[in-house]
Amino acid sequence: MRILLIHNPKAGDRKHSKKQLMASLTRCGHQAFYQSTKKHGWKKAFKKPVDLVVAAGGDGTVHKTAWQIIETGIPLAIVPLGTANNLARSLGFAGSADEVLQSLHCGNSRPFDVGMARTGSQTEYFLEAAGGGLFADYFPAAKANETKGASPEEELKAHLTLLRELALDYPARPWKMSIDGKDISGRYILWGAMNIRSAGPQTMAGWTLSRCASMSERFSLNMWMRTWPDERNTSR
Repeated sequence: MRILLIHNPKAGDRKHSKKQLMASLTRCGHQAFYQSTKKHGWKKAFKKPVDLVVAAGGDGTVHKTAWQIIETGIPLAIVPLGTANNLARSLGFAGSADEVLQSLHCGNSRPFDVGMARTGSQTEYFLEAAGGGLFADYFPAAKANETKGASPEEELKAHLTLLRELALDYPARPWKMSIDGKDISGRYILWGAMNIRSAGPQTMAGWTLSRCASMSERFSLNMWMRTWPDERNTSR
């Protein structure tokens, strides 16, 4: 297959390299093209005619990659290299980078719903979740407080500490909402519409809720799903 590998070399523990990832693809006979998300103009790589796009990184890398191929029909596979890897875990992309890349030949394309949220004239798509209140204010604050060179453990500790600080005196706000025609309006500290089973950093602060409907209509993204030999349940 012709494969475009989109790689975030700074994801997770950073113990993964262009050489290692490309070698895995080459050994399997794929024609691979490499693009780092840290290089200027990285989006131009999507102009290449390919059969499959692989996002190697964390949830942020998957999001950035997905937005470039949504509604194109080109399937997306994930190599989980980040800290949380919510999308990869929810969709069954497990194992090491080598294991995932070397199993691409036995995958098949399956549709994955993409949520869409509208606010006035503005439209946003989401893969994991959309929400308001505490978490909506928390994520921008967490990004602003990121520390370069921090280990995954240090990052998770910082996330949890910040969330506790924000939650101490966070006010409940009035929200007008309905689910399947049922009015659930009220005052809430936070709310979330989940598209997968978990979202946010993998700490006690992370969301783990039942899947619910998106906020509006849905778009489709094709995922390249591996057929695991032991028939693992990918809907955990």
